[in-house]
Amino acid sequence: MFNNHLKVLLDQRVEEVVHLALSETPIKKELVVTVDLGPFKHTVDNGVQIRKAAFGLLENMTDKFSFNQTQVVEAVTMGFSDNNEDVQVLCLSLMNKLL
Repeated sequence: MFNNHLKVLLDQRVEEVVHLALSETPIKKELVVTVDLGPFKHTVDNGVQIRKAAFGLLENMTDKFSFNQTQVVEAVTMGFSDNNEDVQVLCLSLMNKLL
């Protein structure tokens, strides 16, 4: 169920919310950590959850609001090369909705 009062409030700030979500979609190198496990090294990406949330938000925003989606398409195409499979699946789903 969608809250109409929230939609009215968000209508005024759609571009700002989309811009903030787009700023969280790239991989941030400062959140990627390499853990030394003796003879092995394991890479941990602590930014995966925020990227997944940002792409999920963008997917919902494209369903409910109208705005310039050029930057969203660019972020989604960059998300296809993400190392995390969940992010890639979200990008595929979002691209499907954009098409």
